Amino acid sequence: MAFDESPDVVVIATALTRLENLAADEYIIAFGPDGKQFCGTPNGYSATHLPAKVLSEVSAGHIKKIVWASYGSDAESWFFAFETTDGANAFQIGHNTPIALRQFILLLSESEHLLASLRVQLGDKESFVVWTHTVWACSDIPHALQDKLCQLSSAFRESHGVTKGSLKSGTLDNVQWHRNGTFYAKTPSRHTGFYTTKFMLAAWNELWKERGPEQLSSKIQNELAYVAIDTHAPCGETFAFFKKQQPGKEAPFVIHFGQEGLRTNLVSSDEYPPATSMQHVPQKPDEPAHYQWAVSRKSGRPHAKESWELDLKKGEKLKVLRDMGRDWHVVEGSNGIIGWVHRSWLDFGDRKLHTNAKTAYVQFQEDLQKLLVPGQLCNFPSMVNYMDACTKPECQLLKEDVSSLGICLHDLMVLLEGAGSYSYEWLKEGRNMWHPDRFARFCHADYADRLKPMAEQMFVFYGILMDMCKV
Repeated sequence: MAFDESPDVVVIATALTRLENLAADEYIIAFGPDGKQFCGTPNGYSATHLPAKVLSEVSAGHIKKIVWASYGSDAESWFFAFETTDGANAFQIGHNTPIALRQFILLLSESEHLLASLRVQLGDKESFVVWTHTVWACSDIPHALQDKLCQLSSAFRESHGVTKGSLKSGTLDNVQWHRNGTFYAKTPSRHTGFYTTKFMLAAWNELWKERGPEQLSSKIQNELAYVAIDTHAPCGETFAFFKKQQPGKEAPFVIHFGQEGLRTNLVSSDEYPPATSMQHVPQKPDEPAHYQWAVSRKSGRPHAKESWELDLKKGEKLKVLRDMGRDWHVVEGSNGIIGWVHRSWLDFGDRKLHTNAKTAYVQFQEDLQKLLVPGQLCNFPSMVNYMDACTKPECQLLKEDVSSLGICLHDLMVLLEGAGSYSYEWLKEGRNMWHPDRFARFCHADYADRLKPMAEQMFVFYGILMDMCKV
């Protein structure tokens, strides 16, 4: 059966007025491709698209309240959960949702108890997370998010590209992610998130700028209400953060949808200009660690009506930020606008990969904070992932040695200069961490003999760089 195009937004809006509003601090924001969006707040519902089946049930008065929604990449890949007017919990699912997801739901079909609390978060490229009570399954989500779900579980296993697990306690309340590695997960007792773009991280930090004496983790647990991340957005910078509402006040929020500016009702700060109502803040573009230059072969877009594709001019110089697979790239135009471009429209020239030292260094430090846990390190950080700028012939043998760091002294110098604090004293302080005896405390006992020599190489490199500062 062919997919029915979504009716006019006015028809959808009229139908949604029949629903009971969500309670205080309850939100639903579902993003989909091609501008699809469904929002539910304590003030009501809105949508640019509603599946025909769901619209029919709402219009007929069979649905009391929609409690969950998500859109996949395909037009008929969607999931809506709701309370019916007779008090039952139910859901509807599009017939082109991932096969693995439908198979998992089929396994639950004999348990009305499990189906009643079923939640599905769909992502791009047939990725998904599905859960009910302590049971969950996922496919093709960021590795960091999958690892976090496994850490929260008493047991898990992977088979045919699908990971299934059982939480140690409680259930999942919300899971969001983007292909760039950003993710958020919530259980009744914990919020866990990792935001990879500077723009999103700045917005998140703004939400908690006024901390007071309370520990940040406790403040987040007590005050954060909801997080949404657009898995379909090109650069992972479409999101919404809501704090819990205080009596007589509007719930604090920071949101960014598509090409719009940042919107927030927070009090003024050093980073955002003062305002007494909703304000727009210009977006700060994310700086990738690596990029390439290319020239547009044509003018226009591969698909003229697809607004997510960048509108090009023939001969325009473009900064290629990310390879998104299937010959599609995220590209920044000469006017600063970011969008998707197909490889066939790009001339890469010498295909040289350029490295943004500042961003690479930030990523290096963030990764170190996650990796350097006492007694847990099994693999040395892959230094070549952060910097591989040197092409000197005399350095190649060292860089190709499997027992070495994979980088040379020149690579490390460029990486460290990205910190913006490069000096003799700064290097001296940073070198201490790499002393083999100190570094050993981070190593798993079974891997210490292999990792300590690599730390020693870093220690020696730092020393040479310090000497160079004296010259």
